[in-house]
Amino acid sequence: MARVQLALKVSDLEASIDFYSKLFNTPPTKLRPGYANFAVSEPPLKLVLLEGEPDRATVFDHLGVEVDSTEQVDGTTQRLSDQGLDTTTEEEVACCYASMDRVWVYGPGKEPWEVYVVKGEANTTGDGGSLSMRELNRALLARQLLLERRKLRLTNVLEHLVGLNAENETSPYLSVWSRVEDFRFDALTELFTAREAGHSRLMRGTPHVTSTADIMALRPWVQPLLDARLREEHGEALKDVKLDDVVSAAREHLADTPLTPRELGNVLAERWPVCGPETLAEAVDHALPLVSVPPGGTWGTDAPAAKTTVESWFGRPIDDYPEPDKIVLRYLSVFGPAAIRDAEYWSGVKGLKEVFERLRPQLKTFRDERGKELFDLPNAPRPGADAAAPVRFLPESDNILLAHADRHRIVTDDDAGRVFTAEGGSRATILVDGYVSGTWELNLKDDTAVLEIQPFKPLHDATVAALREEGGRLLGVVAPEAAHEIEIAPAR
Repeated sequence: MARVQLALKVSDLEASIDFYSKLFNTPPTKLRPGYANFAVSEPPLKLVLLEGEPDRATVFDHLGVEVDSTEQVDGTTQRLSDQGLDTTTEEEVACCYASMDRVWVYGPGKEPWEVYVVKGEANTTGDGGSLSMRELNRALLARQLLLERRKLRLTNVLEHLVGLNAENETSPYLSVWSRVEDFRFDALTELFTAREAGHSRLMRGTPHVTSTADIMALRPWVQPLLDARLREEHGEALKDVKLDDVVSAAREHLADTPLTPRELGNVLAERWPVCGPETLAEAVDHALPLVSVPPGGTWGTDAPAAKTTVESWFGRPIDDYPEPDKIVLRYLSVFGPAAIRDAEYWSGVKGLKEVFERLRPQLKTFRDERGKELFDLPNAPRPGADAAAPVRFLPESDNILLAHADRHRIVTDDDAGRVFTAEGGSRATILVDGYVSGTWELNLKDDTAVLEIQPFKPLHDATVAALREEGGRLLGVVAPEAAHEIEIAPAR
């Protein structure tokens, strides 16, 4: 018999168990570290309690329907697909101390529903063994959509990748092009114009392109990082002003008219001349959630982007508080298997050990070649070392290169010095057999767009042919009106 499931994240598990035992007049069916569930007969309900962060109000985690058989899960999957809904299926997945088959679907408000069948007990804390660097490489490429291009909705791509680095405003377009089949550059610009996505300062305190929902969810998580960086870099210059007053004045100006950083700094400097326009603009960009207003920051636009507040542009403020557990799980889904230090490097947020330990019961652990513990989702793609990896052109500061403290899974020590910049970004790179193997630049010479490739090592003829084919596609989208030329320099 099917029954609805409600999963709640609670700060005090013991008190919640006591409360719901009294409310439904039934004891918990299953108790495990950080977990409890109740099989309520009247009304028919599966209530799941997940231990969350201390001193936080209880929040909804997900909804579900428990059914009796895998055939019912399969039937539901087919029915939902026939009705045009996007589904994700998982077989023999270990979750909540049980082995299950399930299908996920998301409602219009991003509320997750699972339809599942429990097939037996499971210990979700087991060690998955060791993974070679090449196996980690292939897992990363698979999750980054770099083993094969996919045909996906653009907002789904942005949310799957947990945003795209946008320190260079053209990079998000090229990042998507390398991953998505039949991608039109105009489609990303249209998302900005429709206010379904935007540029904002997020992970590592750097500009990112994300969906609107992710701007709201991620900004409160990184705000302490931005506050600390502001104090470190501009605290002395701002010591004689009240930051709250500066932010309040900026909010009023930006609500009326979007302004470029230079324009905003000049306006604020009229009231606080001692600080200087650049410092004031930087202070606001760190302390107040801002978003770039199109056409600024879009493909083919050279003018600096004007900015306004997230609240003014999207019609609502950022979320009241972050949900680090969900964010870490999303990080692992697209960058895992990964160590705690890797997630801290990607986000810029320190002290994530507590989050990983809280999540450990629902994760799978591995060891890399050096014995370091890595965490991953139990059923995430790990295609193996022999999976074929096509050549790819990645833009400056693609997040695949900036998501791990230990980058050996994507670039060697010898090549890293030629790729990463002093500012913490990376040059535009080529991937050959899944690894960074050179850099590339696009230059206009008269009426010809020239793609210049600098390999780090000698290339096989088949690789050269693949680079020329993929490079021709790249030139076709970035310079469709120009003549095209590809120059591959000798290896060095």
